[in-house]
Amino acid sequence: MNTSFKKEPTLKVLALCIITVGAYLMYKLFELSKGMEQDSTRISKPFIVNTIVLFCFSMASLVWGVMHLPNTEILRAHLPIHVVSSIFDVIWIMKVRHKLNAVFDAQKGQAMWLNPLLTSVFHVVYFQHMINKYAEKE
Repeated sequence: MNTSFKKEPTLKVLALCIITVGAYLMYKLFELSKGMEQDSTRISKPFIVNTIVLFCFSMASLVWGVMHLPNTEILRAHLPIHVVSSIFDVIWIMKVRHKLNAVFDAQKGQAMWLNPLLTSVFHVVYFQHMINKYAEKE
């Protein structure tokens, strides 16, 4: 198994994603992407940096909008930022899913194949579950 993929409790990953309001999701995606560079597969650094910057800007604008409630115009004005940030997040998640399937040497229908629906709903929590499962198999 790729030594850069560490086995850790799935519930810990879930808790950290919730507590950090998604910031741990970015960290975990970064960690997984970095680990895949060692397998001669990589996700471009400019894409990763842009996605993280968009996420931070999106979160800051959300906080700013919430601080100025009940005026919802600020939130509505920043909606395009959230949409663009979300699109980049989803693309990054799908890229990591694709790379993990390659690392696991998994094909559609096999036990280690990362299901797109579960990936869409649970993101890095599902990735960690499958990494743990892969580590146990080794």
